[in-house]
Amino acid sequence: VPVVPVPVVPVVPIVIPPVPEPDPPEEDWDDPLAQSFQVTSTQYADGIFCTGGELYFKSKDDTDVGVEIRELDETGRPSPVILPFAQTLISSSSAGVSTNGTVGTGFTFQTPVYLRPDGEYALVIKADSIGWNTFITRMNEPDVLSGRLNDKQPTLGSLFKSQNNSLWTASQQEDLKFTLYKARFVNDVNA
Repeated sequence: VPVVPVPVVPVVPIVIPPVPEPDPPEEDWDDPLAQSFQVTSTQYADGIFCTGGELYFKSKDDTDVGVEIRELDETGRPSPVILPFAQTLISSSSAGVSTNGTVGTGFTFQTPVYLRPDGEYALVIKADSIGWNTFITRMNEPDVLSGRLNDKQPTLGSLFKSQNNSLWTASQQEDLKFTLYKARFVNDVNA
């Protein structure tokens, strides 16, 4: 077999600069809290339209707090799916605080948010700082207002904590103090 010479091509090193890792979107890297809840068909056969609600803060700073309603995923944890129109902000200037959870801070959605019967949801609170603290109830500890032992969960859900807005840890013995408002439609008004 004859040997055929192959020309040697000089190798020129190519310097490829390192690609910087993109910064994660700020909205996806919060440390949110979430409280799961259900709209039961036995109580609300047609579902409800949620107009807003109240949260109860112990402290705040000068940043805003985001409030969302999300669907739960198949494991019963908050999903990334935010319901249509179910996002709003609470400004620091409008937020009330108290040492005992008696002062509610209202929030309103831009338009009523439909929650279907037997739908499972999470009320999610997101802040860009650690200056915001909210009230929770913890099983088998005394209530701040009444002094009675908390021996029942106030909702059928769980409190969830996350350090990255993606992985959620259930806190089965704790529940967020919150109120949701539902719209009441009047049918017999002359147009």
